[in-house]
Amino acid sequence: YQAALDRATRHGRCLSLLIIDIDDFKKINDAQGHAVGDDVLRNIATILETESQDQGQVGRWGGEEFVLILPGFGRDAAEKVAETIRHRCEITPFKSPWGNLKITISIGISSLEGRDSELAHLVTEADRALYKAKADGKNRVCSTLLGSDSPETDKDVDMFPAGTVRQL
Repeated sequence: YQAALDRATRHGRCLSLLIIDIDDFKKINDAQGHAVGDDVLRNIATILETESQDQGQVGRWGGEEFVLILPGFGRDAAEKVAETIRHRCEITPFKSPWGNLKITISIGISSLEGRDSELAHLVTEADRALYKAKADGKNRVCSTLLGSDSPETDKDVDMFPAGTVRQL
């Protein structure tokens, strides 16, 4: 991921980082078993790869989290991709031995547009946006634009002083 960030900042291009978290994944594992949880992870990974249309790099970030880096995607374009992914997960029936499961995800986005930034800062801000998505009820997308000079009218913007956070 660092190489993509370096290329973007060197050439003054935009780049967005998405952190995707499966809502209530522990409940799925506890109620359905780890084999079903593993199937859910594989299905989410397939959706991410399909919906990013080979324009980004997808990776497993941890337990039930994934990361998607989108070189050349500014905040608005990344939000559209994220909302498509979120919606696709919401409407896709995930099969289990006990019937179909409804799975939702929350997504935090950090975008930089022609500004220099460290990967750790990009990740931290995407994680903060993800935390906001979770705190606001899950199954949603929140984003932040690094170095933004124009404040949004979001009631919780003060929680995120490094960038402006908005919710879709």
